[in-house]
Amino acid sequence: MSSYQYRRLELSRNEIRKIALQPGSGDSVVEVEIVHAFLDDNPTYEALSYVWGDPTVDSNFTADCGVYIFKATTNLESALRHLRFVDKPRYLWADAICINQNGLDERCQQVGIMGSIYAEASRVIIWLGHDEEHLGPELQQMVSGYDMLDSLSQSQTDAVAGLLKSAWFTRVWVIQEAALSQSPYVLWGETEISWRLLVFLLKKIGDQRIAVGDL
Repeated sequence: MSSYQYRRLELSRNEIRKIALQPGSGDSVVEVEIVHAFLDDNPTYEALSYVWGDPTVDSNFTADCGVYIFKATTNLESALRHLRFVDKPRYLWADAICINQNGLDERCQQVGIMGSIYAEASRVIIWLGHDEEHLGPELQQMVSGYDMLDSLSQSQTDAVAGLLKSAWFTRVWVIQEAALSQSPYVLWGETEISWRLLVFLLKKIGDQRIAVGDL
């Protein structure tokens, strides 16, 4: 299979690409189709906010019914594998795939409208990667009852510390991606967490209104 060949975008009309993530589960190959759309037409898609990861470690998946092959970092491939539905396509936007990284003019233009891309998305999915220590459920409970918390147990402290170790929080522009979205949520392994409630929890901790152990 040959590498995917991008069709040019009509940059003057704010054309974008969407990923039609094909149904699948388990260890089956991740397959996508690339769909073009104009932002002015209010296309339906979810935008992915994530960390690319180590560019020297990549994974392959197929495009357009196996005709082409895509290379992506393992973190993005893991996100797509995790996000795909079992019975229907899921429409997403992820910069590494939807922008031709080898086209300088396109890359500059698409980065310039990235704020609109995130703002127009039906929601933004903040992918933190796999929850290796299974801390997500603990954090989810904390977020749900953040207004009742006045101190954190050691397990709760560990959950917050584990969250903040995610490479996603080291990216300068992540807050903009989340803030622009209509309904962002965090996906940490199998755990979904409301971004807005998580912000409330972290702000409460930051304001020292919750007694916290060593983070």
